[in-house]
Amino acid sequence: MFMPTLHIKLLLPLKFSSTRLLAFISAVSITFACTAQATTSLANIENAYFHRDYLFVQTTINAMPSPLSEQTAALAMAAKVKLNPDHGEAIINNFIKAHPNNAYGHYYGGLLWSELAKNAGLFSRMRFYKQSVTSMITAGLLAPDNPRFQVEAAKAYGQPAMLGGQSELQKPIVDKLQTQPSSFAKLALMDYLQNTEDKAAALQLIAQLTPRYDQNVELLERMGQLLWTFEQQDRAADLFSQACQLTPPNNQGYVKWLSACQLTAAFALNDIGSVQHGLDACKTLLKYDTVNDSEHHYFLLLNSQLLAKNQQYAEAKTGYQKLLALNPDKNIKKEAMQQLKKL
Repeated sequence: MFMPTLHIKLLLPLKFSSTRLLAFISAVSITFACTAQATTSLANIENAYFHRDYLFVQTTINAMPSPLSEQTAALAMAAKVKLNPDHGEAIINNFIKAHPNNAYGHYYGGLLWSELAKNAGLFSRMRFYKQSVTSMITAGLLAPDNPRFQVEAAKAYGQPAMLGGQSELQKPIVDKLQTQPSSFAKLALMDYLQNTEDKAAALQLIAQLTPRYDQNVELLERMGQLLWTFEQQDRAADLFSQACQLTPPNNQGYVKWLSACQLTAAFALNDIGSVQHGLDACKTLLKYDTVNDSEHHYFLLLNSQLLAKNQQYAEAKTGYQKLLALNPDKNIKKEAMQQLKKL
């Protein structure tokens, strides 16, 4: 493991023996090494979570000694939900009840509530979205110096009142973030302009940001989303494609990179942007994204559909057959079988 140079000013007695000196330095070095290793492990765990390798997250954390850090404990909870979605509501609620002041627990909980809502019935869906809003606001209150949590809290405040939003509280957070120029400040501002439907200001901001942040996946993807909101699909497709061509970042940035690649392909399938850009996006996406889950199956489906659209029928047929061999969920399986019959 890489060990950075350790500079320590030692305030020692004049007659400090060489044996005691070596023992002291050794103890300090061991402590530093353990801290560095713990930090590295947490970074790997967080990155694995956003790469959807939930079993790795769970197995790694289960092998760690107690007590866990707040973020590690929250990641353990989040991975458990992902591996047991039918019990997700109880898992999140039990964790928050036991750790009400864990900002990471509320943050990951906010992400999870939103994801659980997508597969819930109408009544539960609204309740889950409301809980997501509450969780993100709470995370922001508990961690006022965490810029990502502040972005999510501002976004949550901007949601409709029926979901727990308080629109008048969004702008103060956005303004505060602008005092420390960063990508988070730009993300929060774009969220605000979308909520207020300020098309003119949004387009002006995008024109300013595009050349300056052409290597920032999260900002490019967010600008694409904003353009899409204001029905500028062709420009949105270009930014999604641009983001997809970049090296995928870690953690939350990886999720946005996946989104950019997926949208590039989906837009191309609907004649927005070139089919070749869509195929290039799928090729890049499938190179990095290898977890065998429903999301990956959807990417394989998109790739096969684009191959067929590009009249590469043999490759499309092989793609559909490969997808069906992975036993995808019933919706993807049905679509793949229908498309395969057309070839």
